[in-house]
Amino acid sequence: MREINLLPPERRALLRRESLMVSVETFFNSLVMAVTLLTMVAIMLIVVLLVMGVAAKGTTKTELEAAVKEYQALREQISKQNLVLEKVSNIGNRRAVWSDFLRKLLPVVPPGVTLSDITATTIIENDEIFTPSLTVGGQAESRSTLTVLEGRIKALESVASVNSPTTNLLERSNPVFQFNINLKPR
Repeated sequence: MREINLLPPERRALLRRESLMVSVETFFNSLVMAVTLLTMVAIMLIVVLLVMGVAAKGTTKTELEAAVKEYQALREQISKQNLVLEKVSNIGNRRAVWSDFLRKLLPVVPPGVTLSDITATTIIENDEIFTPSLTVGGQAESRSTLTVLEGRIKALESVASVNSPTTNLLERSNPVFQFNINLKPR
């Protein structure tokens, strides 16, 4: 079924234009309201974020400073412990295990030799050069026994040098002797 419009055509065209204008005006009003509302929400969101950022900066800065101080204290403790461990390590590196050397020395002592004086020293020069030395004194049956002892001590692989004063050979029988034995650095 078809509708019959009794309005004149000019009036109908005018009503259509007014209806279109009202629709366009309503659309633009709605659009302006939406943009205004979004702008207000964005401004409020920016203000809230700025306030939170300022508040967070104050706490973050103090937390960061506290964390840095804690890290510095921990780093200082670690460096102190490293120094202690380094000193302990150096002590272990600069020690001479005299019992090991004596275990090698005593079997080379020939019969007829009596050891009466053994003195061990360690020389550290410039905090790096480490020279262990041993002074051995005693009495031998003869000069030849004393010479055999000196040769056997020189033959030990851990011995760098043996210093024997000439006074060791003054007496023909039962000479009293003293050797200065320098060991090889480890």
